[in-house]
Amino acid sequence: MKTSATAFLVLLAACQPLTPKVDSQPATQETGSYRGPSVCVPPSSKLSSDSSDFRQHYQAALSSNPVDSALSSLSPPAHFTQVIPAVFSGAQPKTQTHWQSLEQLGVRTIVSVDGARPNHERAQAVGLRYIHIPIGYDGIDDEQARALVDVFRASKGPWYFHCHHGKHRGPAAAAVATLLLADVLGWRAEAPRVVGSTRYQLKDAEDFMLRVGTSQDYAGLWRDLRDLDFDAIWQLPKAKLTAQAEVGDLATAMAELDRVYDRLKDIRKAGWVAPVNQPDLSPRQEARIMREGLENCAEAAKDEAEYGEQTDYQEWLNQGLVAARQLEKGLDAADVAKEMLDAQLRGVRQSCLDCHAVYRND
Repeated sequence: MKTSATAFLVLLAACQPLTPKVDSQPATQETGSYRGPSVCVPPSSKLSSDSSDFRQHYQAALSSNPVDSALSSLSPPAHFTQVIPAVFSGAQPKTQTHWQSLEQLGVRTIVSVDGARPNHERAQAVGLRYIHIPIGYDGIDDEQARALVDVFRASKGPWYFHCHHGKHRGPAAAAVATLLLADVLGWRAEAPRVVGSTRYQLKDAEDFMLRVGTSQDYAGLWRDLRDLDFDAIWQLPKAKLTAQAEVGDLATAMAELDRVYDRLKDIRKAGWVAPVNQPDLSPRQEARIMREGLENCAEAAKDEAEYGEQTDYQEWLNQGLVAARQLEKGLDAADVAKEMLDAQLRGVRQSCLDCHAVYRND
């Protein structure tokens, strides 16, 4: 059920205090966007005066929620998906079209949960605010969960949560934040689900993550959604939200590796030359950046107690370095087979996946 701003005000006036009305049938756009329910915001006594900040900001954001026709004519970032009205998740905005689409869709605040520095300059150019709450693939702790939901208290919506690719950490963060928002707004009451009314509960959050393709391999993300300790989280002090969080050297190096790997994938698809749509990419330079990035990870890990003395971590890192050096050397050769370059890039990727299975995903 899509409404204009005027119709929405009429709808709000008709709402029963404890029964948020919703559409029961979500629809999927070609962009992968979930259109979600139209929501009436009930009053809530949770968090006393704090709840009014959440309620007022969310209610105001609903008036800017995009309609289907607007979405179909724009090109937001990959995996752009609606969690509930005015709350979205997806991939990192990269192109000017991505930024402009977010602005035209009414987004006011972008929340990055990636380790890399947010692109404040591009966001500010289209009037958007950035909040940086980096999380790992291994899960979301109580302090991070409190910060994620406090986004709704301390900033204007609609809100867009993103990681790098838009399928795992970003959706998990958005699901956690939305489930906590539902708690403070009174939607999570343990009541039977009936036609014409809803409660936003754990199953709704899980269904959203399944729909966008969040991998079960990232067990920590699923675990921390299912095991949210609402009372403990609300007892924490309000989060101090920042545009640029402090991130350790290792996390920063890993985030950059993720990006250079994506660029090398594009180069590989183009036959190990610069892609037509990215003519400035240099295969040799990107291979060098990857090799240097792995060397930076090795150096940064020396200061990380969890990794510095782990022989298996060092072994996987060394395997990745060997493959990266061979890839760089192969790109310097005049007659190297493309299949050999493919194999070296796969070798780098596999060493990362093996390491992540032990040190990152759980």
